[in-house]
Amino acid sequence: MERNFARRGSLRTLAGAVIAGVLMTLGTALAQAADTPQKLLFDTPYLTQLKLPSSLNYTYRHAATETRQFGKPFTDTIAIDLVKPDNPDHVNSVSMRIFTGERSRELGPNVDMKGNPIIMIFLERDLWEMKRRVGGEPIFYRNKIRRALREAAKVEPVDVTFEGKTVPGHKVTITPFIGETENRRMERFLKKSYEFVVADAVPGGFFKVRSSVPLEGESGKALVEDELTYSNME
Repeated sequence: MERNFARRGSLRTLAGAVIAGVLMTLGTALAQAADTPQKLLFDTPYLTQLKLPSSLNYTYRHAATETRQFGKPFTDTIAIDLVKPDNPDHVNSVSMRIFTGERSRELGPNVDMKGNPIIMIFLERDLWEMKRRVGGEPIFYRNKIRRALREAAKVEPVDVTFEGKTVPGHKVTITPFIGETENRRMERFLKKSYEFVVADAVPGGFFKVRSSVPLEGESGKALVEDELTYSNME
């Protein structure tokens, strides 16, 4: 049975952030210039652009070459459900269905969510998996990611193939653990990268999120990789 971020403390962490509307847990106030990581990933009100009710569906894939340490590969689904709130003064009511079967967790409902929580779901799971597989505390990894987004992120325009068409988007890439020397167990993770692909034409904004640790000496192969991709909107 998978033990992931949505258990106990991690579930409370994410739920608290969602309820408070804090979709900037991994980012402090950045400049409000166009196309900053803060704006693209956290500040853009992707959910307010959707009709109600609707569901954003995503496919989650986990792959690893060393299954004993990183767990068996699996593919699962995550859904973000949006409905009209009971109180007309609110924008929406949002619930999250994370994985299925033994891995399944549910969060919400929460009202007035503007940013897409899918990025928090992905990153929180990633952080708790780092704790479980490597050691250390999620707050350490979270701070590394926050700093990388603020100071060392690469933002570039990309073409996204969506529903048979090419639409403009942006890719944000970070390698937050480069230069880390405090934790020797992290030696294999120093080149771990995170990629976020967003596009206005994609409902909910997020087209793909991926974290990947390259396999040393094997070009193009990953030691462990997690990827979330947009599937459809119902």
